[in-house]
Amino acid sequence: MNSRKGLGIGKPWMSISTSTASLSVYPAYNRPFPRQRWRMPEPTRALPLPERTPEAAPAETPANTLRDANRFLRWLRSAPSSNPVDRRNAPFLQVLLLFFGIFVPINKALFLFAVGSGQVPRPGTLQLSADLVTDTLLVGSAWVALWLIRRGRFRRGVALFLSVASVCVGIAYASVGLVRVGLDPIPLVLLSLAGLVMGRRALWMMLGALVMMLLACMALDMFRADAAPLATTIGKTLSIAGIWLIIALVLDRTVAALRNSLEESEQRNRALELAYARLEEEIAERDRTREQLFHSRKMDLTGRLASGLAHDFGNVLTIILGYAQRRDRLAAEGGEPASYRRWNGWNWRPAVPWRSAGSC
Repeated sequence: MNSRKGLGIGKPWMSISTSTASLSVYPAYNRPFPRQRWRMPEPTRALPLPERTPEAAPAETPANTLRDANRFLRWLRSAPSSNPVDRRNAPFLQVLLLFFGIFVPINKALFLFAVGSGQVPRPGTLQLSADLVTDTLLVGSAWVALWLIRRGRFRRGVALFLSVASVCVGIAYASVGLVRVGLDPIPLVLLSLAGLVMGRRALWMMLGALVMMLLACMALDMFRADAAPLATTIGKTLSIAGIWLIIALVLDRTVAALRNSLEESEQRNRALELAYARLEEEIAERDRTREQLFHSRKMDLTGRLASGLAHDFGNVLTIILGYAQRRDRLAAEGGEPASYRRWNGWNWRPAVPWRSAGSC
């Protein structure tokens, strides 16, 4: 039923639809909106989970490489050592031992593969056996020395490696012949390690061991079937020993200068530590003195405050005591105390009749 009485008059766009069931308002020029019935929502279907794919290995980034390098450096610097010089030399020496322990086996494996494939002429049996023995000893001593350094036995590990390496050099020279030895950098490395790491005494001991090895090799060359002339062998020995001696002298002067500068720097460091400790003691003493001064000032101020309060309180008590004495004196003389008077205009009159002490 449609009704326009009193509702929507003069508004052609509005129409009222009334019924017993609902009241709806809709534009007159449009069709009424259909009534929507509430329906229970359909249950949602679970979406299928995506299949898991195997996680790919993280890509190598410069940040990861730098992190690994820092971790490796921290591992190298963590070698225990009580001597500060040995602690500084430990990272480099560990890298050198790792080089000997990894590079030498790889190099020897490539050499044996080249010999087996015919790319390189096969050396003699004695020379090949001596080469294998020396490489095995050198690699084993490098790993053992590295293990000793990681256990805090720095000098023992370095001494072991230098001793085994010098023996290997002697075996190699004896196997090939002293005359056929070219410019070999291994003795120079051993001299440098002995001087820079172990000290001047170890440097000259290493030089003496290498010279004795040269003399032994020269003696063996005299008994070879294809021995070179004695003058050639002696000249070769002297030239090699002379080169080693010059290098040892240079290293000795360098090590001495470095050791002296290091001792001076350590003395300066100790002096600075003592001065710093003395300065800390002076600062602590100054702080204690300042605290004592502040405390004394506080006590002084507190005493002054207490004395002032006591003086003022004494003045109040003096006034009270004076008035009390005056009252007693007036009472003894038969007069009127001031507390029994009242103000009446301009005249004083007694508030209550005063009775003398003798009256009843």
